Amino acid sequence: MVIAGPTAVGKTALSIHLAKTWKTEIFSADSRQFFREMNKGTAKPSEEELLAVKHHLINTLSISEPYDAGKFETDVLQALDKFYKRNDIAILCGGSGLYIKALVDGFDAMPKVDPQVRAQLNELFVSE
Repeated sequence: MVIAGPTAVGKTALSIHLAKTWKTEIFSADSRQFFREMNKGTAKPSEEELLAVKHHLINTLSISEPYDAGKFETDVLQALDKFYKRNDIAILCGGSGLYIKALVDGFDAMPKVDPQVRAQLNELFVSE
């Protein structure tokens, strides 16, 4: 099940209610809630909400770690493969449409970008 929408419309409360009702877990599809250091403006679930129902992909990465929708797709598909062996329903909750689309519709395989090329491109866009 996918619960999607903009920040502060009640997605978290609804997903927790449904997860309790169906005895399942929540997978975050919010591109900022993954990062431990990003707490302002992300509307992360509270400690109480995190304890009420198991959440996946909240505070699991550092902002220093590269992460994108393609990696999200791979990570969640692997997690769901294990999850569905013990549960029939999972809840994907968040507001990052690209991440939701990656999981629901899939992405084509993309070649890896050489870190040196990425660094050179970044230099072009950094103003001094």
